Amino acid sequence: MKKLLSVFLKKDFNCLFWTQFLGAFSDNLFRTILAVFITIFLARITSQNTGVYATLLALAVYLVSSLIFSMPGGEVADKYNKTQAIRTIVFTQIITALLICLGIYLKSSFILYFILIILGAQNAFFMPLKYGLLPQVLQKNQLISANGILETGRYGAILISAILCGIFSIQESSDLTIISIVIIEVSLMAYVITWFFTPYEPTSPTAKVNFNIFKSSIKNIKLAYKSQKMFLCILAICWFWVVGAVIFTQMPTIAEYKLNVQGNMLNYLLTLFALGIAVGAMLCRELVKGEISIKYVPLSAVGMGLSLLLLALFCTFTSRPAETLTFKQFVLSWQGIRLSLYILLLAISSGLYIVPLNASLQSMVSDRIRGRMLGVCNILTTLSM
Repeated sequence: MKKLLSVFLKKDFNCLFWTQFLGAFSDNLFRTILAVFITIFLARITSQNTGVYATLLALAVYLVSSLIFSMPGGEVADKYNKTQAIRTIVFTQIITALLICLGIYLKSSFILYFILIILGAQNAFFMPLKYGLLPQVLQKNQLISANGILETGRYGAILISAILCGIFSIQESSDLTIISIVIIEVSLMAYVITWFFTPYEPTSPTAKVNFNIFKSSIKNIKLAYKSQKMFLCILAICWFWVVGAVIFTQMPTIAEYKLNVQGNMLNYLLTLFALGIAVGAMLCRELVKGEISIKYVPLSAVGMGLSLLLLALFCTFTSRPAETLTFKQFVLSWQGIRLSLYILLLAISSGLYIVPLNASLQSMVSDRIRGRMLGVCNILTTLSM
C-alpha cells in the first residue's frame, strides 16, 4: 500500500490522475445529456424510430471523429511537450462545456452532434498523451501500479457521474442546464490542475504531423505489425474495449428489462463493476510485484469469457419478476446474488487483464514512436467497435 501511495502522490502522476478523472466525469455527464435529449426532447417532436436512429448516428459521429484524429493525436504526442499539449486539450474542454450549455439552451441537435465530433477528437489526442507520459514521469516498476490507479479512477468517475445524474433524475430542460453548468465547473478545475505539471522535453521533436491521415495510419500500422509482440498486445487491448463497449451498452437494458427492483439498479451494477475493476487492478499489482508481466492475461481472458457466457445465459433464461422487489430483497435473492457475482467476476478479470497489457505496451515501445503506436492502438480499437 505504501508503494501504491508513493506512486499516486507523485506530483505529475497525481495531476494526470485528476485531469483524467475530471475529464471522464464530464464526458459521461455529456453523454447522459445527449441520451436524454434524444430519448425525451427529440422524441416529443419526432417519432420513436427517429430517436433510435439519432442514437446510432451519435455513436457513429463519435467513433468516426475518434478514428480520424487518432493518428494525428499520436504524432502530436511524440513531437510536442506532452504536458503542454494536455493543457491545450483541457482548455478546449472548457469551450466544449460552453457549447453544451448553448446547445441545451437552443435545444439544437446540430450543436450537440458537433460537440460529439469535438469529444471524439479530444479523446483521440488525450489517450496517447496520457499513456505516453507515464513512462516519462514514473519508473518502469511503477507502471503496473500507475495503470491500475488510472483504470480505477476512470470507472470511479463514470460511476460518480451516473449517481449524480440519478440524483437529478433528468427529465426537464432545467435539469439539463444544471448538469451543463457542472460540466463547465469541472472543466475549469481540470484546466487549473494542468498548470501544476512539470514540463517535459518532446520525445521525438523531428516527427511530422502528417495531414494525410489515411497514408499516415497505414504507415504506422505497418510499423506496429513489424513487431509481433507489440501488434498482438495492441489487438488484445482492442478486444478489451470491444467487450467494455458491449457491457456498458447492455447494462441499462439489464437494469430496465430484466430486473424489477425499486431504486436505480443501473447505479448498483456500475458500482459493482467499478469496485471489481479496482480489485482486479490491485490484484494484478500484488501478483506481479511491480514487474511488467502478462503471464496472468490468458487466465483473466478466460475469466472474462466465462463471466460473459454466464451473463448471456442469465439474460436469456431469466424473466422479469412480476412483483417489484425492494433493493434488499433483490440483493439477497438467488437472482441478485448470481447477477452480482457475474458482474464482479467480469470486472475483476477485466482489471487483471487490461492493466498489464497497457503497462507492457508502454514499456516495450521506444520513446521516439510511443505516441504513434498508441495512436495505432486507438485506430484499431475504434475500428473494432
